Amino acid sequence: MGAVLCSGTITPWGTPLLAEEYFFYNSATWNHPDNHDEDERAGFAGGNDINYIKPKNMSQYLGKMANPYRYGYMIEINNAASADDEQLVKHYATGRLSHETAAIMPDNRTIYMTDDDSAVYSHETYNTASGGVFFKFVADHPGDLSAGTLYAAKMMQDDTADPDKAGFDITWIELGHGNNAQIEAWAAEYDDVTVADYVDGQTSYLSDDAIRAHAAGTAPDARAAFLESRRTAAAMGATNEWDKLEGVTTHGDKVYIAASALAFTMDKSWGHKDWSTGEIDTSNGGDIALNAEGCGGTYVSTVGADYNITRIEPYVIGQTDAEGRCVADLPANPDNIVTLNDGTLLIGEDAGPKRHDVDMLWMVKG
Repeated sequence: MGAVLCSGTITPWGTPLLAEEYFFYNSATWNHPDNHDEDERAGFAGGNDINYIKPKNMSQYLGKMANPYRYGYMIEINNAASADDEQLVKHYATGRLSHETAAIMPDNRTIYMTDDDSAVYSHETYNTASGGVFFKFVADHPGDLSAGTLYAAKMMQDDTADPDKAGFDITWIELGHGNNAQIEAWAAEYDDVTVADYVDGQTSYLSDDAIRAHAAGTAPDARAAFLESRRTAAAMGATNEWDKLEGVTTHGDKVYIAASALAFTMDKSWGHKDWSTGEIDTSNGGDIALNAEGCGGTYVSTVGADYNITRIEPYVIGQTDAEGRCVADLPANPDNIVTLNDGTLLIGEDAGPKRHDVDMLWMVKG
């Protein structure tokens, strides 16, 4: 079963590939009693639910306790044109994150994936989320996403905080290699966890210590890389500071990446937030330390024959006006993006009336 399907794409081999955006950052509290009692109001609404995404909704739908490690992956549909023989394949090997969509490179192996999260949803005690991570997956075999290696981007910003000028050099941290069958088997070990198993200060799921063990190379297996991909990426030194990292698309040797806002964790005044404790060091601007631009922007990368991204540059960056809205002749809060056959880039807004009177679709000629 899929949960909170977001955008999607058609693979070069003709199958629909859907992005499962559902992600519960701090799985340690998934079975916390407050998340499953009669009070279903979130904390910001005066209730006692301690997380923005409510696990109880999933359990109500299933009729039993849901397993957080079953959700947050890419889903491929085989035989999609069939009236009764379509097959949905959840690709656990692509990692568990807030998938927005994927950009598949011409080698049919290299895939870039955006992780749509924001520090807006974090909580200092129960949910220490910082921002999103930019991921890469390299399949073992072309056209087969069932096994491969998962990577996370480490970014180094140019010596400027101007979002219109600051590019980033990128290196890739290898999180782990796995296949669907093995990773699903690891996920299945948590199918029977219930509220009764919760112990304050402990966890029934993967602990931060288990993630640290993977980062140190001492874990007994690679489950942390795939079941807790964002936290593992942060523990291994990758950049987890994107704010609402949204669409990603490709055409030829170009890859385009959209972030809905260049704010919060991307703002140089935010500081660096520890992935485990949630503590913020304001003396450290982090890997992404820009002058905040709430209207967001789209970046571009030119890749070589190996289809590997080593640098991204600002391409179309929004601009906040004196009234706090976004200027009318630039995109505001880009969400989904796609390239046409001739390389034209389309940028879809998700801004709302506080930014632009009407959300628009923008066409950018290269």
